[in-house]
Amino acid sequence: MWDFSFTSMTFDNPGYLFDGTSPGGGVPSHVLGGPVIFGGRVIIPAKKQGETVILPFDFISKLSPGETILTASCSATTYTGADISPGAIIAGVATISGTVVNQLVTGGLLGVIYDVLARATTSLSQVIELSAYLAVVPDLP
Repeated sequence: MWDFSFTSMTFDNPGYLFDGTSPGGGVPSHVLGGPVIFGGRVIIPAKKQGETVILPFDFISKLSPGETILTASCSATTYTGADISPGAIIAGVATISGTVVNQLVTGGLLGVIYDVLARATTSLSQVIELSAYLAVVPDLP
């Protein structure tokens, strides 16, 4: 039996959300309709090399009631594979829509997994971050 009485405790196990509950009751993230936060990392689907897609980072679980996101930025590094310019996948500037930071990404090298980091500054002077692994896969013929 889990004891969740310690409010300072966090769960970085990818199988549990911050409050210790199982994400979506065991429902895969693609069934839930999009990215899901697991232990501080956003789970996103792979991107085909020819696609340009928006990556949403929802900071709702990191914000206090009434707190808003004032500024946001995103950067990319390589997690696995080789790309001498991983930041080139970032297209334009991050946009803010309520609690969500959206970043357009494009291109990338086949087989490389990128670590995309979204950083937000809030109305309570917090600087908070979420990251996601983005795999680049081949376009189908």
